[in-house]
Amino acid sequence: MDVPVEIKKAIMCAAWNYKQVISANTQIREWLAMNHIDSDLVRDQLFECIENGSDRGHELILFFEDHSEDELYDGTDD
Repeated sequence: MDVPVEIKKAIMCAAWNYKQVISANTQIREWLAMNHIDSDLVRDQLFECIENGSDRGHELILFFEDHSEDELYDGTDD
């Protein structure tokens, strides 16, 4: 099958961007766990603002800035 050049470019771009997304998401989730703020509330915000593709990262940053660590605490300790 002949694959058009623009489709080849789109595939390569998507593959590269997906790798970046996975890396950034892993970094965020590790930070949440390390800071004991990996609660259902926080994970819901992460999903709603980033993981579902809604491009609302700024809202997630504001969510973190508007809440104290105590408010976001997931109830676990090391």
